[in-house]
Amino acid sequence: MMRTYYLKGFEDADWFQEAMLSFYQTILRYDPEKGHTFGNFFKLSFKHHIFSLIRKDAAQKRKIDKEYVSLDAIYEKNGQQELMMNDQQDDITYKQVTIHEDFTEYFQQLSPYEKKVFNQNLYQQSISDIAETLSCEENQVKNGLERCRKKLRNSFY
Repeated sequence: MMRTYYLKGFEDADWFQEAMLSFYQTILRYDPEKGHTFGNFFKLSFKHHIFSLIRKDAAQKRKIDKEYVSLDAIYEKNGQQELMMNDQQDDITYKQVTIHEDFTEYFQQLSPYEKKVFNQNLYQQSISDIAETLSCEENQVKNGLERCRKKLRNSFY
């Protein structure tokens, strides 16, 4: 099973632990009256358990809060030829990293008040709701949003 399916970060001990967990669950669910041998039933149950882990891992990869990979680390690990083969994906990764760095730099330029206004606006709060939440006037919120926009334009253009 270990050679057939890949689970990121899994070592031999992890595979053994998952097999034991699946084995225990199989014991609880096994019904000899259905005509299946226990060995085949366990093999199928373990395979389905691994599929569930793979699906869970794939779902985690789709989350917004994903890990960023250094392009230098990819180059050191795989060499230049591998990078050329995956040029399109590397370009996407590079853009993601660049956008993340640019946004981090932009966000650091904001004052604490502007960060609060920006976050509230990001969650599509109305200006009056933001003013109420931050205990300030609507004009202050509008001015804060305008300063955020100006800093955003200056950061990206």
